[in-house]
Amino acid sequence: MAYSKNIHTGRFISVPAPTDLLVEDHAATFCPDPLELEIMADLLVESFEAYNIKISVAGIIPGPTIIRFEATLGRGVRISEVKAIQDNIMAALDLPSMDIEAPILGTNLIGIDIPNTHKNVIRLRSILDSERFVRASRTSVALGMNINCDPILFDIATNRHLLITGSDPIEIEALCNSIVASSLCKAYPYDIRMVMVDPVYNSSRHFNGIPHLLMPVVTNPIKATNAIRRVKDELTRRMELLSKYSIRSIDSLRLTRNALPHIVLFLNSIDSLSPYLIDNWMDDLSEILSKGPGFGIHLIASSRVNTDNRLFLELNDRITHKVIFRVNDEDESRAVIHCGGAEQLAGFGDMLFYDSSTNISIRSNCPTITPIEIQDLVSYFRKKTNLYTIGDQPIEANTLFEHAVEIVLRSGRATIPLVQRSLNLDYSDAVVLIYQMEQEHITEPLGSDDPGKVLVTREQWNTIKQG
Repeated sequence: MAYSKNIHTGRFISVPAPTDLLVEDHAATFCPDPLELEIMADLLVESFEAYNIKISVAGIIPGPTIIRFEATLGRGVRISEVKAIQDNIMAALDLPSMDIEAPILGTNLIGIDIPNTHKNVIRLRSILDSERFVRASRTSVALGMNINCDPILFDIATNRHLLITGSDPIEIEALCNSIVASSLCKAYPYDIRMVMVDPVYNSSRHFNGIPHLLMPVVTNPIKATNAIRRVKDELTRRMELLSKYSIRSIDSLRLTRNALPHIVLFLNSIDSLSPYLIDNWMDDLSEILSKGPGFGIHLIASSRVNTDNRLFLELNDRITHKVIFRVNDEDESRAVIHCGGAEQLAGFGDMLFYDSSTNISIRSNCPTITPIEIQDLVSYFRKKTNLYTIGDQPIEANTLFEHAVEIVLRSGRATIPLVQRSLNLDYSDAVVLIYQMEQEHITEPLGSDDPGKVLVTREQWNTIKQG
């Protein structure tokens, strides 16, 4: 745990990671030659004219993975006529994919999107250094960059939950990594805390060591059940706390000693989970989905499209905001965003950000962060001074853990409120210490027959301390 704690505010004083730890995005190279663009525009016009449909290209916007041709329709031409020959135009121009947005939101133009052969990756840093991200709230994360190279952000505090899906797990994982990394560069641990559950591919383990984690990344299916239950229990605690203070939002506690961070539960690879695990999780997840956002608890779930998976169907039905990458066919696209289009995406991070409450999709491109960049971010936090304070005395995290164990040994049972009260910690800090005791087999874990039972004697504990 690479952070220190200020006893007067009860808050972490660890600062977000600097963006200069990430690879700088140099000048974009995805813009084709202007003559090449003009030739393609002429070919599009001629191809539509072959079907007696007149269009006129009004603008050309080269993006990272696609090129958008903004066009006006000739007199009497219906949008349905244009869409009806979309496949014919693709075949005539030998295009791997083509998508038509009609009309472009807020205009009387249609957008004809074709793959850009001059593809270029969008570095995460280019979004994090943008004015829009710098000005955004500390609970905002980076999702991507649209066709106009404007950042697409997602404010966790105001947008409830998020579902990330598609057919390629590499694209899905890339976006999940970018979301976490952008939060590390934006939010303090007292703004956002995370619980990462990844029992299938274990691809999130590289984030172990960041101060925003409430517990180490959970990769064991049985421990995953306990982790989700803990998040639900925290939801219950917050509901009781806010009821006690007769307030409706955790934001009302921001200026008090009881300030609460937003907690994000990352649930990865749900399409590969066993039915047994899903049955164990459904009740807790259902409560988090329905009540969590009002009390600062949010879910970011990732999955390949799987309409035979009960949990995927539940999340797809109840989560308003979704990111969808290219899928295998129109049926999969309709299952997620209720219309075709995702099957026409170009791959390479090309995606749609969909809001079912407005039925609007924004085409954008996922940012990229490399494993080395992630390692540098995690190392940045691990190298920070690892101190807490009790009273006016700073102590190392290992010593804090020893203090907590001594308290539990004297009490005869481990409980979160006991550790929190005795050491004057935030609730989330006490959770981490209790979890560590369970991992060291000092106490029985939550969900066991006798949770909190002390498993070691004082003599055994002294032996453990001595190494």
